[in-house]
Amino acid sequence: MVSFRLLQLFYKISFWRGRSIVRFLVPMLKNSGRNNRGGITMFHRGGGCRRSLKIIDFRRFVKNIPAFILRYERDSKRTAPLVSICYSNGVLSYILASRNLLIHRPLISSYKTILRSRQRFAFFFDTDRLLCT
Repeated sequence: MVSFRLLQLFYKISFWRGRSIVRFLVPMLKNSGRNNRGGITMFHRGGGCRRSLKIIDFRRFVKNIPAFILRYERDSKRTAPLVSICYSNGVLSYILASRNLLIHRPLISSYKTILRSRQRFAFFFDTDRLLCT
């Protein structure tokens, strides 16, 4: 039995259909069914469309600067939707989308913040206090 309890729906009409930000695209290399010596190991694996991977800012390197959400995007390798954001100093980046992010709304990432909707903060571990069990 399939449960839809935690399913998040992102409708297709909300995704950006134009070109992605080129400086965050990394080409995904294909081996076309060949091994390291060039011999065919898997048949019928050639051709296809050029695919690229988008670089995502998981660590949120820009801190304490408000950002605005530009658009929702889709990655060809991931199932999670992405959001392209623009910080107020002009820096662009991609982040993973959460349920309640709306376009043209402010977003902030900080070390010390009161967590509300559309806000994140970074988790850093003190290596001296970590216990190995």
